[in-house]
Amino acid sequence: LFTAGGPGFFDPHTSPTTNGTIPDTFWRLPGVVRSLHPTHSFACWGQGARAYTRNHHRTLTIGRDSPLGRLAADGGYTLLLGVTYRANTAHHLAEVENDAPCIGYRTRRLAVRLADGRIMPARSWTWRARPCPITDEGRYAPLLQEAGVVRKGRIGAAAVLLFKLATCVELVLRILQEGMDGFPPCNACPIRPDLGKTHVPSDWDPVNRCLLPGSESRHYR
Repeated sequence: LFTAGGPGFFDPHTSPTTNGTIPDTFWRLPGVVRSLHPTHSFACWGQGARAYTRNHHRTLTIGRDSPLGRLAADGGYTLLLGVTYRANTAHHLAEVENDAPCIGYRTRRLAVRLADGRIMPARSWTWRARPCPITDEGRYAPLLQEAGVVRKGRIGAAAVLLFKLATCVELVLRILQEGMDGFPPCNACPIRPDLGKTHVPSDWDPVNRCLLPGSESRHYR
């Protein structure tokens, strides 16, 4: 979308996903609602779908008020289908809750297209310069399994892991605060965001956990 030859903006009604056939098929189904986020849009179906997605562009990419954070608060589950814990987006929720310094919070300025055709500025996170040795490597997986909170099964040829979102976030949050296997906790880790040409000052108030008064994202839905 944001490379040479792409449209240069995210459109929740037309932009394809980049993370596999299942989500790219799902968001196109009747009744599915997609959030207005330029890089990490969520697709929801069923009761509360619009409530989960409505304000994603006005909060942190994977924060407590994002669709994933709201699902965790409501007792939702993570289902890993044919993938490992490296694909577990829930651990990013723990990173954000821990104010991990390797992430830039709403410091990447991109564009989205609204239903009325307007192209508006939007924000995403700035990702870290190199992988987290704890979360990106799935190093916490044995502890989650030892806690007895993971149900395992198979769907066809795919291995399936099912666990409560909040349980995973709580465990990973503790690990990030304490460190693991010789790797330091977040507050002592030297990894920082990978700044690029789309980097801008944040429009997020970390104390009150809301947009700053001058944020452009306040003015559209």
